[in-house]
Amino acid sequence: MKLTLFGVMTGLVSGFFGIGGGFLIVPSLLATTNIAIVEAIGTSLFSVGTFGLTTALNYSLSGLVNWFVALALVCGGLIGGIFGAKVAKRLSKQ
Repeated sequence: MKLTLFGVMTGLVSGFFGIGGGFLIVPSLLATTNIAIVEAIGTSLFSVGTFGLTTALNYSLSGLVNWFVALALVCGGLIGGIFGAKVAKRLSKQ
């Protein structure tokens, strides 16, 4: 029941203020479950990724996607993610 209440409140607050739900999902999961913060972050990222994919497919099927820009963003994200992971790994050793 507590998890459902926090879920509803998170949805209402994020919808009312127009802020990302991911910002509120992690604290809600931590307050209502016994999962570690890494698992809460992963759960939040999975849900946000699922919503983003659904939205992207909807826009794509509607013909509202500039594929050149989309490809540039995906490539930039992949390159940034690869380099960011290397930097994070190096910094975690210090």
